[in-house]
Amino acid sequence: MIGLSILLTSCQESMKDTITAVRADGLDATIMIGENYINEKIKEYVDADYFATKASDGVYLVKKVFNE
Repeated sequence: MIGLSILLTSCQESMKDTITAVRADGLDATIMIGENYINEKIKEYVDADYFATKASDGVYLVKKVFNE
């Protein structure tokens, strides 16, 4: 799993570019993004698999994805 977090909304394009590069390289990685303002629309825009607005939610998702 790859986790990405951005503080500023102006960084969304860079996040999208990073995820596009990961996918283009053929890496079989699950990608989770996070920050307080992240939502489903942003997740879809940047092509991430999951999002979390709090670190504790991110931990929960990672455990769920890896069945722990």
